[in-house]
Amino acid sequence: MKRLFFTLVALLLASASFANAAIDSSLVVVPINRPVLGPKPPIRPKQIVGDDITAQYYNGVLTIDFNIDLGTADIVVTNLTTGEAWSDTTSGLSSVAMLLSGDGGYYTVEIATDYGTYSGVFEL
Repeated sequence: MKRLFFTLVALLLASASFANAAIDSSLVVVPINRPVLGPKPPIRPKQIVGDDITAQYYNGVLTIDFNIDLGTADIVVTNLTTGEAWSDTTSGLSSVAMLLSGDGGYYTVEIATDYGTYSGVFEL
């Protein structure tokens, strides 16, 4: 019985080390904050995700998903360290993929919608 227990513990430790090695550290989830002021976006019965907007950065691409219809959205991403800036515009329920330089530094994400300005910060 002891041998079986030690074998199971050894397998568990080995699998945990392989799982940690498989985690991709280049994926960055960007927290997008809701606007403090302004009207609230419409609540849809099909809305399961609690966040109006979700974003993640991976391999030089920032993907922004609009989970509810916020109308027209103007997006500006700025690398505060280098001063580089990227912009895009979208409307309705959509997903936007923005190709960024991938240079290290602090990035800001500003998303101006009909319901206020959403913002987020991430670091590479």
